[in-house]
Amino acid sequence: MTYPLAHFIQLPELRLPSEILHIKPFGLSEAALDDATSVLLPNIILGKQGEFLFSETIKATTNFTLLAANIQVNDEKRTIGELDYIVKNCSSNQVFHVELACKFYLLKEDEHATIEGQWIGPNLKDTLLDKLQKFSESQFPLLRHPATKTILSGLGISENILQRYCVKAMLFVPETFSKKLPLHYQNCVKGIWIKHGDLILKPKATYGIPSKREWLLAPEKISTWYTSDAISETIKEQIALKKSPLIYENLEGCITVFFVVWWE
Repeated sequence: MTYPLAHFIQLPELRLPSEILHIKPFGLSEAALDDATSVLLPNIILGKQGEFLFSETIKATTNFTLLAANIQVNDEKRTIGELDYIVKNCSSNQVFHVELACKFYLLKEDEHATIEGQWIGPNLKDTLLDKLQKFSESQFPLLRHPATKTILSGLGISENILQRYCVKAMLFVPETFSKKLPLHYQNCVKGIWIKHGDLILKPKATYGIPSKREWLLAPEKISTWYTSDAISETIKEQIALKKSPLIYENLEGCITVFFVVWWE
């Protein structure tokens, strides 16, 4: 399936204040490329799709160069980690170490005392707080490891490297949520989440239910649409498997997106 890189650039990018994460965001929206540029998206898992799309976007830009990607760091035959990307700004010649994440998070306020711990995956497996801790404790410190410096030197990459993160974050709030979110989170809100027992489908609407490997696609790329009765049965099947499906609702040409969750 062809995938327009402009769509990946336009996906919400989380820009956290320095008191939450001391590393600055990369700002993929600054990438300069032709809006018509597309790539063939491989049938791989969601996280790998994000990695592929980031690489292809940087390669297609006129203002950045991809120097290296997925650099595995070994210390005495033991793998200690991997650097996602080394990118150079073509105007300033500044080199960046960029760590990427593509995440779908739902706000579950009873999950943690901090809002970072309340943003959790649709199936309750990981949180934004987990990701930020991994950034701070392992992914970014890896750049300073002696083994990493040896690898980068061998690639001819300067030690003058700044670090940046790129988090493509699609955030969903509870159906009845009315509080004001901090702007850095509000800018990434894509829709709502609904408990299965509270779900009311509209008879006049049609519904799409993309597989997880299709979550990064634009709604117009969804090829199969269902009636409310048909989608109701499919949702029940997913809920029985303790999977929270992503749903597109098309009502008279207006498309909204939401998750239906299996948990209470």
